[in-house]
Amino acid sequence: DAKVGTTTGVSAKDRTRTIQALASPNSKPKDFNRPGHIFPLKYREGGVLKRAGHTEASVDLAVLAGLDPVGVLCEIVDDDGSMARLPKLREFAKKENLKIISIADLI
Repeated sequence: DAKVGTTTGVSAKDRTRTIQALASPNSKPKDFNRPGHIFPLKYREGGVLKRAGHTEASVDLAVLAGLDPVGVLCEIVDDDGSMARLPKLREFAKKENLKIISIADLI
């Protein structure tokens, strides 16, 4: 969790502040409390063309959009508590009027 601008690290506000700090090229390891509530993932150089993973897809999308190479992930859970897969995610996107692509679309 970011040391500055957060309290417990649990709230959406605190998590947002931590994500902003993680995305900042000016942040240093000393700027964060450990353990925290946000879990950084390491991107594989070469993106989805080297590893077809959601971490790589999030960074590749940012780069394709002309943004800094930073991505934020949030998993959507199915009714049974498991991670929702593409068919359910497509249903959810349609219901909520959201855009959706797959990693295969990026490749």
